[in-house]
Amino acid sequence: LRDVEQVVGVAITLLFYATPILYPATLVPEALRPWVNLNPLAWVTERLREVLLAGSGPAPADLAIALASVAVLAIGLALFERVSPYFEDFL
Repeated sequence: LRDVEQVVGVAITLLFYATPILYPATLVPEALRPWVNLNPLAWVTERLREVLLAGSGPAPADLAIALASVAVLAIGLALFERVSPYFEDFL
């Protein structure tokens, strides 16, 4: 479990550069855009760019994504609470 710390740092760095945070997705070559769109954070950053820079308002899909995110959070929290007692021996 201690090796996970080093892998997570590299994975987050790769995810950062693979997500269109520093650049808009329109700058990505057309052949690579499907790969960029596979990144779950790409949609979020593009929507934030639209709302903050272009001035578009919230879309109905934004509410659906927010509700799905809360559902995933609740499921993850319930799963964590269920299995966390088994990890006390590893600390």
